[in-house]
Amino acid sequence: MFAPMLHFLINESANTSNFPNELKKGDIASHVKNGDAFAKKNYRPMTVLPAMSKIYERIISSQIICYIEGNLSPYLFAYRKGYNTQHALLRLVLKWTYLRRLVV
Repeated sequence: MFAPMLHFLINESANTSNFPNELKKGDIASHVKNGDAFAKKNYRPMTVLPAMSKIYERIISSQIICYIEGNLSPYLFAYRKGYNTQHALLRLVLKWTYLRRLVV
């Protein structure tokens, strides 16, 4: 009962490129970082967003990632899930090894 309504709202939001204003509002609380709890500099603001906002963000993020992943270069390793600097370094080492064999 709840899922079809949520499905409709998220699709409508994506089709109109409009994120509901009510989901942008959050409660701001202060949180102690470390050290003296009486010192103002040891606090940081923390915003608690509505749960629906997090659901929207997760769904829209996964849709954007699925769309973009197919258009990225196979040589791009940064900011991609499952890739890191080790992949880039391994690719370079393999390339250099291959080139060295061609020269020798």
